[in-house]
Amino acid sequence: MIWMATLCGSAAALADSFLPLGQLGWEFILGLGLAFAGGNLWAQIRPGLVERRTGKRQPRPPDPRRVTRNVVIGLVVAVIGLVGLIGSINGS
Repeated sequence: MIWMATLCGSAAALADSFLPLGQLGWEFILGLGLAFAGGNLWAQIRPGLVERRTGKRQPRPPDPRRVTRNVVIGLVVAVIGLVGLIGSINGS
């Protein structure tokens, strides 16, 4: 239980020092990161799903490494938004 209090305390400090946003701002950053990661992940897996269902050839993303990098960037932004959101909820 002590580590949880420390984690929440550090999240509140991070939220106040990193970006002075309210709860709505952190929710926006979280949603933006998840949308960016989810959209790129869907672009990566969709052609395979459509080909299996319909048998028609679907175009693939030109650079799969770029798609993977964008998924990672989206997840990092989502984690930052989640930590800030937790900090703003516990800090107020």
